[in-house]
Amino acid sequence: MNFDAPAEIRRLKNIIEEKNEEIRQLREAGHATFAFPSALGLTPTENRIVSRLLAASPNILSTSRLMLICAKNPAREANEKTVHVHLCRVRRKLAPSAACATKAIRSRRRARND
Repeated sequence: MNFDAPAEIRRLKNIIEEKNEEIRQLREAGHATFAFPSALGLTPTENRIVSRLLAASPNILSTSRLMLICAKNPAREANEKTVHVHLCRVRRKLAPSAACATKAIRSRRRARND
């Protein structure tokens, strides 16, 4: 069996281009943001998170989807811890102004089969 390295490289480059296009489309689809009062003190990333959560309501956004929203650079993804830190800060900032908003932003965890 012959291995055609140039053909394999082209195939992998095509897959990468397709995935980058999927990421771009996901970001574009969720690009609508709300203008929150500056008194809340939300950072641009926190604003994007809250906007996407409100737009998706009552549906649940996965951690991987939130990682895409948090990523500053399209070539890099944020990690799960980054997402959880941003959500914690959003809850803290929204708590004094709207108790119902912090209830709407809650974590849902899957049951582990240990």
